[in-house]
Amino acid sequence: MSRYDGDVQIVHSLDGGAITFRSGQPDMEQGLSTAVYISLFTESGWWGNALAEDDGQIGSELEALEMQPLTNKVRQDYEEGARKALAWMVSSGLAKMVTVEAVILSQIALELTVTIVEPDGTATTERYRVNWQGQRAALGVT
Repeated sequence: MSRYDGDVQIVHSLDGGAITFRSGQPDMEQGLSTAVYISLFTESGWWGNALAEDDGQIGSELEALEMQPLTNKVRQDYEEGARKALAWMVSSGLAKMVTVEAVILSQIALELTVTIVEPDGTATTERYRVNWQGQRAALGVT
């Protein structure tokens, strides 16, 4: 018999999101990391949004930004896009505060740091490394 507590944990990998398994069961998580990941890395045009009310839609415009050269302006737009994608967490009361910081690591890599402060004051920080060149190569774009 299996027991599922929480959400299936989605972790950031070189190929996008990944689900890990132990003894045939998906790893689960009790926090907000899966909700953050889905909010950031699901395109806003995702078909499931057609079924959701306007305030229940998920997704971001981050993938479109990843097709542009990595400049300071794109970094700022990426940071703002991440804030918008996660704003629902504060408006729904799931989080007291969300902070986002994007840092260019090199010409082809950006690190996105997201800190969620829950209503009880518990803070969780997630870091995502986004590789522009690797994503272009995976898509066959030069």
